[in-house]
Amino acid sequence: MARVALLLLLVAPLCWGRWRAEDAALIATDSSQAIQNERANEFHLARLRNLAMVQQFRAEGLLVYVPSRMPYYYLHGVPGDYRYLRPWSKLFLDQLSREYYARFGQPLRITSMLRTVQVQRRLTRWNPNAADAVGADRSSHLTGATLDISKHSMNYRGILWMRRYLRQMKAAGYLYPVEEFHEPCFHVMVFPTYHGAASEPSSVQPRVQSARLRARPIHRRFRRTRHRIRRVRHHRAAHHYAASHRIAHPAPPSARPAEHSAAPVQPAPAVEHPAQPTVPAIATSSAAKISSANSASPR
Repeated sequence: MARVALLLLLVAPLCWGRWRAEDAALIATDSSQAIQNERANEFHLARLRNLAMVQQFRAEGLLVYVPSRMPYYYLHGVPGDYRYLRPWSKLFLDQLSREYYARFGQPLRITSMLRTVQVQRRLTRWNPNAADAVGADRSSHLTGATLDISKHSMNYRGILWMRRYLRQMKAAGYLYPVEEFHEPCFHVMVFPTYHGAASEPSSVQPRVQSARLRARPIHRRFRRTRHRIRRVRHHRAAHHYAASHRIAHPAPPSARPAEHSAAPVQPAPAVEHPAQPTVPAIATSSAAKISSANSASPR
């Protein structure tokens, strides 16, 4: 069993993004459940035993309802009677999901939140990785301050960013995160010391507007790349169609044979007409003829 767990820890990071040395702070250890229960006892967080206790805590304002779908996150596989969180955990979910959506344009997928002792006992019957329902190593979901963020729809950059975010929040003392690989998700227990953006480190405070402006060129770049791919495919298809059907393209006028070229049109030669003699010239010529005839005749 220990060998299988060690192999899983070595192979899983290759499937869910590049592993870094500082990300070892998110790896679960044998004392992870005990640490979470110790912090729950420090903050006097009661464990929810049944649905009647859940409704009582909701009426007293100790639990807040979480909608099944919001623009920045959605619940997956969470029953309607267990869609509750502690107020500070709900605030953490709202701000984290807004920041993630502003950077990557995808809503977070939440797969688990509040659990009662009854639900946890049923879960341990078929899920060997589930924590106990009682004892020092019982699940922190019983407090209503823990949620599971699925890695199902996250890309490589999103997983790296989430690791960095949770690691810095853990160093600041606002939560206890664990990255799980058997059920790919981020298990996050939020402490009551979390008070929103003012409690976050300056390096991870939400900057929604600037993040949206940074994300726009990326979408435009993808759009331009998609158009280039379409143009290349269109040109390749046209070339393949022309080659398969042997379509001959007309040659330019300069490359055409001489016999097919039209001969230049020569202008018609001008026809010269003899000049017509004028009336005085006709009279002079006739008088000369008469005088020559008279001189030639015998007298």
